[in-house]
Amino acid sequence: MHGVVESDILATPSSIPFTLNTSRTTWHKLRGGIDLCLLEYALEDFSVEAFSQTGLLLPPTISHSVPKRQAEYFHGRLAARIALRAAGAIDADVLTGAQREPVWPAGMTGSITHQGPYAGAAVMPTDAVNGIGIDIEAPISDDAREAVEQMAVTAGELDALRSESALPDPVLLALAFSGKESFYKALFYRVGRFFGFEAVQLTGLDTERGELHFVCQAALTPEWQQGSKGAIAFEFLPDGAVLTSFVW
Repeated sequence: MHGVVESDILATPSSIPFTLNTSRTTWHKLRGGIDLCLLEYALEDFSVEAFSQTGLLLPPTISHSVPKRQAEYFHGRLAARIALRAAGAIDADVLTGAQREPVWPAGMTGSITHQGPYAGAAVMPTDAVNGIGIDIEAPISDDAREAVEQMAVTAGELDALRSESALPDPVLLALAFSGKESFYKALFYRVGRFFGFEAVQLTGLDTERGELHFVCQAALTPEWQQGSKGAIAFEFLPDGAVLTSFVW
């Protein structure tokens, strides 16, 4: 497990196109050598004019949304544009598909996440990876706990995580939700349809290696069949939020 350290920072905001002085840009090395562009911003510094200033597309659904949603969308797409440029891709808007998934330029695949002050994106050529999933979640609040337990984690899964870690339940619940979300994002483009969190059963975690262990409960792709086992990587950001990633 690790957070942002100097050796993870590959570039500074002044050296990357499209960044604004209202956000801080760092780069993380994810499992498998994938570069994650992570932006940190303050909502009060955001203005919808940032879309025109950077040349990013402002969809009508976002232009009519509240400032918080506009800021999340903008910084997620900005991180994606920076990551695409770093990967050598041509400048292109990352549109939104029918399932609200990012639509990447031809020959590229990736994932976008946003939570609190963070927005991040990771991209790779489709001939290098099958899929990428990233997600950031804050520790689950008491108000949200019941909903997360009903949607993302069973009592047995939570007990399995507790048995291998002294992390408090709000963090374990965030890891469970975030990890399954990363897995879903990484497989969605190959599966081509929605599938629920019950398709993955968490069986334990390794805090030293920063891994959530799982077994598939459904046949999703030729590579990921019922009974297939794997690991989702995780780390902690400076404010205690969890960052999970799954690359295959």
